[in-house]
Amino acid sequence: LDFYLANYYFGVNITSLLPEQDAGRSVRVLAPPQALQNFLRQVQDEVAPGLTSFALNDITRIVEAVSERYGQRFMETQTCEAIRSRLIQLEEANGTGRVKLVDFYESDNSQDAFSLTEHPEFLKSVGALDTSDPSVPRVIIPNYLNIQSNCRNPASAFYAICCMDMCEDLMDHLESEIRDPFARLEQILELVSALPSASVGAPRTLPAALVRKLEAVASHHNGLVPLHSRLFAQWMHFAY
Repeated sequence: LDFYLANYYFGVNITSLLPEQDAGRSVRVLAPPQALQNFLRQVQDEVAPGLTSFALNDITRIVEAVSERYGQRFMETQTCEAIRSRLIQLEEANGTGRVKLVDFYESDNSQDAFSLTEHPEFLKSVGALDTSDPSVPRVIIPNYLNIQSNCRNPASAFYAICCMDMCEDLMDHLESEIRDPFARLEQILELVSALPSASVGAPRTLPAALVRKLEAVASHHNGLVPLHSRLFAQWMHFAY
């Protein structure tokens, strides 16, 4: 299990890099962070509680569970949340969901488990850089969180594990309640006022300025709000 975890975490097939007799040494030299090893033990206790020796079937069940729970149980809490918190601390005061590029680079810390060093051209190419004001380019927080360089690629190379889109659960709830691509202003305000998130409690009274922003969106569509429009996505950012 430890050897599998080392392969999984570093995204390489360690077996192919070292002679078979060095397998045990490679786990010690390339050991994943302690927090990840603790995660493995937790999953092991949940899937195969009380076992002190393991059959192949037991190992398979544990490995499958590690793969399924890694994104939400480990990567999201250990890496993604750290990046998200850092960028929110740097966010401009008017809540635009953006960070000035100069602040983005100045905040990079070699002690962190992540780095904020992507080249501006790369950020622009993946849609994470706002250059509407060329003199003050800004990093778009949600777009940056979802770029490939923030994902982990297991050695299997069949998939990547990326940061969760925090808006997905909120939008899933709205879609399940509204069941239409358009919604009345009053219906959205009622649903959002009662919908909590990781950063916002509920029920709550939405600020008048926020209500006016949504009214402006509806005014362009005969009093209805298109749920999958850019303007509504921006409004949800202000709301949460």
